[in-house]
Amino acid sequence: MKIDLKLTYIVLLVMMLSACSRHNTADNPIHSTPSPEPKQTVVPKQTVEPKQTAEPAAPAKPAGTSAVETATQADRPYRAKPPLPVITAGAAEIPAVQASYCWDYLGCADTAIGEMMYDGQTLTVVQPGERIDTVLNYEPQPSSVIVTPVVDEHAYDPVPLTDGGFTAPEEKGVYYFMYFANWTTEDGVHTLNQTSAVFAFEVR
Repeated sequence: MKIDLKLTYIVLLVMMLSACSRHNTADNPIHSTPSPEPKQTVVPKQTVEPKQTAEPAAPAKPAGTSAVETATQADRPYRAKPPLPVITAGAAEIPAVQASYCWDYLGCADTAIGEMMYDGQTLTVVQPGERIDTVLNYEPQPSSVIVTPVVDEHAYDPVPLTDGGFTAPEEKGVYYFMYFANWTTEDGVHTLNQTSAVFAFEVR
C-alpha cells in the first residue's frame, strides 16, 4: 500500500512538472523563443541630378541699324551745309558769304544782309557793264535762283538773269547783292530747302 502511494505521488509530481513546463513555454515570454524580426531591405537612394536651367537667349539685334542707316542726313557730305554759289567776273572770283537758310536737319538761320555780312571781305574790282556769272555746284539744281541788289540793307527788285549771269552796273561804286536759291517739290507747292548768300564788287 505504501508503494502504491509513493508511486502515485511520483506520477503526480511528474505530471505537475510537465504541465508547468508546457505553461512556461507557451505563455511566459521570458522563456519563449523570440520571433526573428523581419529584415529591412535597404533601398539605395537615387541621386537626382539638378535640372540645368537653360541660359536665356540673347536679345535679337534690331533690324536696320547699320552705320549708314543711323547716320543723320546732316552727316552726309552733300547735305552737311547749304552750298555757296561761285560768283565770277571773267577770271576773277567774287567771294560769297553764307546768309539766311533753311536746310534739311540743320534747321533755319537768319542773318543780316548786305554790307554788314560782307564786312572784312576784299572787294573784287570789275569793269562797268562786265558780265557777272553765278554758278551753284550742287545737285539737284535749285528750282529757282534770283539775285537782288542791296541798298541800305534792303533788297530790291531782282536783276534779270541770263544763263545764271547778269551785267554789272555802268556807274562806278561798290555794289552789294543777295543770291537766293530755292528747292521745291515737283508741283512747286512746298519748299524743301532754301539758302542765300551775299556778295559784292566794286565797279571802277
